[in-house]
Amino acid sequence: MGRAVSFLGDWNGDGTPDVLVAAPSADIGGSSTGTVSIVSFGPWLFPSAAGSVPAIGGGTFDMIQVNGSGGSFPRRVDLAPFQPLTVSFNQPPAFASSAPLYAFGLIGVPVASDQIFFGPLGLMCFAPPLLNPVDPRLFLAANSFVPFDPAALIPTAPHGTWSVPLPGGLPPGFQAALSGATADGPLLYRTNTVLINVK
Repeated sequence: MGRAVSFLGDWNGDGTPDVLVAAPSADIGGSSTGTVSIVSFGPWLFPSAAGSVPAIGGGTFDMIQVNGSGGSFPRRVDLAPFQPLTVSFNQPPAFASSAPLYAFGLIGVPVASDQIFFGPLGLMCFAPPLLNPVDPRLFLAANSFVPFDPAALIPTAPHGTWSVPLPGGLPPGFQAALSGATADGPLLYRTNTVLINVK
């Protein structure tokens, strides 16, 4: 049984490398015709995308979800163009108090040079707009640490669990990463980061 692997570069145009995997002697249904597959590895986010919000029983809790998913590995939720979606911000069950949220995003896909270490939050996939106000890719979605934030897309946001429906979805090729910071009393945490990837 032979096999071959070839790197194709960015064959599908998603900004990450793709691989051609061939198994010339694969026995599919007794025909010995072989198989050829193209494997795409991205886009995906960095390990820091898991966040630091504790989950009951260990690990981390996905406070930010798109259509009910935190993106698993690779922290990406793939959507069809104009597919209805809901972005949810969920109260961490391990928190003793109702969670405030500073939710922010980056239009596009964060790259390694976008990562930033920020004090008690640790390594983040990309800087919040508060720390890098000149980056045009960054935006503030919501800030419930204060009663009203005129710089946010949602200027008045609640604590705890809430969601934003987008019934018309997003256009083809749209990519944006959502992240945030939250707190349980005096303790600050980095939320998970989710990449919205509209194919």
